[in-house]
Amino acid sequence: MASSTLNNLPFSLDQDSIDSLDQIANRALVTTYHMIWEANHRKGSETTDPKVGGHPAACGSSLHLATAMHMVARAPQDFWCGKPHMAPLDHSLHHLLQVFRHKGQWLGQKEGEEVMHRLRYFSADGSPTFQSYHATSEPDSWRILPSGTVGIPPVNSGYLALAQRYLEDRNMVEKSDTHFWSLLGDSEFREGSLFEAITDFGERELKNVTWILDYNRQSLDGTRITNTNAFDGTDADRIHKTMLANGWNVIELKHGQKRRKVFQQKGGVVLKDILDKKLSDFDLQALLWKRDPELIRNEFLKIDLKSKEALDNINDKDLLEMIKDLGGHDIVDILQAYEDARASDKPTLILAHTIKGIDSEAFAMSGNHSSLPSEDEIERMLKSQGLTSKRPYQIDIGWKNSKEILRFLEKRSKFVRQGIEHLESDIAAKEEVWQQKWPKEFPQDFGVNIDMMPVVHTQWMWGQVANKLTRVGVYQDLINGGIKANELTETEKTWQNPAEMALTLSPDVGTSTNINPSMDGKVYGNSGNRNWEEELDWHERGRPELIDSSKSTARHIRFEIAEQAAMSAAGSFGMSGQLFGVPLMPMMTIYDFFIKRALDQLYYNVYWRSSFLLIGTPSGVALSPEGAQHSWKSDIQMPSMITWEPCYAKEMEWILADATRRHCQKDNYDREGVVVRAVTMGVKQKSFINNLKSQARFADKKKDSIFDAIRKDVLSGGYVLVDNSHLEDYQPGENVVNILVMGSAVDQALQASEKLKQKGIYANIIICTSADLLLGRFAEKDNYKQLKSLGINGNIHLVATAGETLDSADVLLLGARQVPIVSIADGELGLLDNAGSILGVPQIALGVKKFSKSGKPDEVFTYHGMDAESIQNACGEILARATLTQVKVSPQVLSQVAERGKATPPESSWRDFWPEQ
Repeated sequence: MASSTLNNLPFSLDQDSIDSLDQIANRALVTTYHMIWEANHRKGSETTDPKVGGHPAACGSSLHLATAMHMVARAPQDFWCGKPHMAPLDHSLHHLLQVFRHKGQWLGQKEGEEVMHRLRYFSADGSPTFQSYHATSEPDSWRILPSGTVGIPPVNSGYLALAQRYLEDRNMVEKSDTHFWSLLGDSEFREGSLFEAITDFGERELKNVTWILDYNRQSLDGTRITNTNAFDGTDADRIHKTMLANGWNVIELKHGQKRRKVFQQKGGVVLKDILDKKLSDFDLQALLWKRDPELIRNEFLKIDLKSKEALDNINDKDLLEMIKDLGGHDIVDILQAYEDARASDKPTLILAHTIKGIDSEAFAMSGNHSSLPSEDEIERMLKSQGLTSKRPYQIDIGWKNSKEILRFLEKRSKFVRQGIEHLESDIAAKEEVWQQKWPKEFPQDFGVNIDMMPVVHTQWMWGQVANKLTRVGVYQDLINGGIKANELTETEKTWQNPAEMALTLSPDVGTSTNINPSMDGKVYGNSGNRNWEEELDWHERGRPELIDSSKSTARHIRFEIAEQAAMSAAGSFGMSGQLFGVPLMPMMTIYDFFIKRALDQLYYNVYWRSSFLLIGTPSGVALSPEGAQHSWKSDIQMPSMITWEPCYAKEMEWILADATRRHCQKDNYDREGVVVRAVTMGVKQKSFINNLKSQARFADKKKDSIFDAIRKDVLSGGYVLVDNSHLEDYQPGENVVNILVMGSAVDQALQASEKLKQKGIYANIIICTSADLLLGRFAEKDNYKQLKSLGINGNIHLVATAGETLDSADVLLLGARQVPIVSIADGELGLLDNAGSILGVPQIALGVKKFSKSGKPDEVFTYHGMDAESIQNACGEILARATLTQVKVSPQVLSQVAERGKATPPESSWRDFWPEQ
């Protein structure tokens, strides 16, 4: 195999160089085992602490695959995604290459040794350390995907390849030979998330994507048992055929060179036939573990008596070598496979047969996944490498051909370091270019006119914004291509450069989530299908043209019903700013209910700090015609993510404009993921401005002035829609309640407020646009400043019992009351039910407590106890049982109470009209 100039391989693959790589692999295995052993025997552990555990055997099966990757195959521009359990092995190999960094500085050998002692070590002082699995915070995390979530990172890696292709097709980045490598476990390969992506990667012909399957036949609980009769072969056979059927190139590394040499000898073809077709994985695993030549001979003879000829010509030592000589441990075969994968015109699966726990006491043991080496084994392993327990991670001793290996490691290290530095400089330059393109001041909205739209819903507004961003973003491309397009307004011109970053995604729900124009003739892809719709002038009202192309005007990534794949794609495209220097803004629509199908992927995206916009729509029981199946919302709150749930179209527009601005300006730390829940239930838009105008603070104010003030509140998490405090009979502690409501239930709250007023109860309405900002972790940072600014507080009001007249001596008879809260959320109670505890006031939380039913919205709201009448009853109930705290006043204070006139009790009270009293 020719050496690769791309990867700067410093030697030809003669036997000496292969021996050197094998030595490097053996050293990495020893240091990996020691890292895991040390993490489990760290001083200061409490007897009650959970075990740290570790996966040394799982590292062993990946040993030669990873060594060949990091020491030869992987170029600095390449991405790597290793299975979670092999993270310590990657660290060991990177330590040998000395490519650890901290705060932008490369670490030397001694500093690197110190880091190696810190696997699963809590760094209170900020010193570099290693997490359990691959993490972006680690000192060797360059272009390595976080891997704690099994079955998901390899999918994200593939969609990074798609994102890069998307950028290349738009000349936003230079074309490169970047490759996206992922190493997976064979049990991991049963994850459904992978299978959604397999078909998609094949269809999209992502030829620079390679998955390496570490096929060691074992899982956490032990040896994997598969039904060979059902598969007509082993699980490897099933996988091989599956990948071919889905448009992948498959390279199988099953037999190493020693096996192949035996196969060429007399009778060897029979042994190959047994290993290929007649010996199950489970049986092979038993033979590997036992390593008994007599047992191996007997089993082979039972399977096929014709194997006797070959068995008689091989001694016991060579027989043992043959049985364990799997292709996934043959450096030469592995490197050839990597080179072939890089040259493939399809995505590639390398099916590498390996042994779990190779070269250790855990060799092929059924329960070796979490087994730990003994101290004696660790000492023996260190001694075999010329290392000591005092410096177990020393690099410059213990090699058989020390000068050659150290020279190789130094040269490879220099190549990797220089490549990383060059790429980082290029990314920073691109980021700066785009930052200079943003407007000095972003518009507050997108200029969507709804004056002629008396009843619309938030999903409609989302569609308007998405379609406008798409139209504005492709405007210049259309003009450059000689295509006539409507001239942009001044507001649209301001959005033009940010809009270039916008693209839409959807798992086959684009037409039902109002982004038809964003899809019409704008589907991105290269299927090469004939455009019959254009040829036949075949158009249907409301249905977009879905032929795909790689033109710069193609801005929609279309998926089948594959929510997990689409969510991973959104996360990968959202990382383009950090990884490629071009801050694409993926805007994904998904039925809110089905976010749960991709919740693991969403968590990965926000853990990775991807910047994206997710529109969950339609959402909640407001989607009443579709009933129970679609009604339970995805009420989720996670770090690096913010959730919104607007009611009025203008709120939606402001929120989307602000999210776009924050994304472009990188003003979104800890809120990179934006989730907005929208509905398809219409809302009378004039109730928004009309209720605002009725407030005393907005008397004589113009609409623009009112909107300017309310917009700030909307983007801070909440605002007051109905404020009754200016009314004459408004008595906090007596007849005032605050209704805290979110999203689609606002109209029910308005109806309840009006009816309560007729009974002498004043129900203010506070709209929560974001529970995260108003009541959650963001609000906690400033002691719930926004919540308290809205007039909601825990003040105690001293009030007299109805119908009684008090003088100064009756202070003891006063009651201490607060203004209680009734919250309504079209979702789980937990979204808003902590408002009372934050302020220290009584609260009743209304929301979805049971599965829904189909029906008209008013019927469904009534079914869930979220209708206007239920809200009225809740307000009356919370007022009636509002806590009465006895007022204790000292004699000294009483003596200072001045005489006052007799108060005339009211003739009637709201209680007289409340049926429960």
